[in-house]
Amino acid sequence: MQNENLTYSTICIIVGVMKSAPTQHDRAIRLLSRQGLVRRAEFIAAATACIAGTRKEPGNIAYDLHESVTDPAKMVFVEQWENAEALVPHRGMEHMKTFGRVAVKCMAAPPKIEIITPSDVTVR
Repeated sequence: MQNENLTYSTICIIVGVMKSAPTQHDRAIRLLSRQGLVRRAEFIAAATACIAGTRKEPGNIAYDLHESVTDPAKMVFVEQWENAEALVPHRGMEHMKTFGRVAVKCMAAPPKIEIITPSDVTVR
């Protein structure tokens, strides 16, 4: 039975892995190389600016970046929007374009994006 008092929203989860390479000192543990650390810092700086801009957008409820505790190269954005329609203008915002130019240089592969609405889960 559906509770009519609940408010449904759209959740977007984006998982990306930073470019990195094992260090020569410890091949058993996956650590970020010096280049990877520079890219990670660049990624986080760009993400911080993007987060600040996104949180001001109409329809945005939450927008956060998380780092995996088991893999320091894995970063996860978790977004919450009032509805799926609010994501449409978000993609074209200048802070998103700026972040995208940095992220493409820092990520090992395109991110996995999951958009979860009350009626559907879309993975792209």
